[in-house]
Amino acid sequence: MNTEKDLNRKYMELLFAKQDEQRYPDQKGYVKKREKIERQYWDAVLRSKLPKEQLETMEKQG
Repeated sequence: MNTEKDLNRKYMELLFAKQDEQRYPDQKGYVKKREKIERQYWDAVLRSKLPKEQLETMEKQG
């Protein structure tokens, strides 16, 4: 399992979910979807134990 690749994929999913939420602010389903994806992303971040600098670099590239 490639932790960095998995985190990058989850971060991209989070960015897309945030875009959908902003694009359709009246539809609550997008808020719940973004919240779920955000929890999954942060759970993966905590489990990865990657250094903070590495996470920041990945997020800047995203």
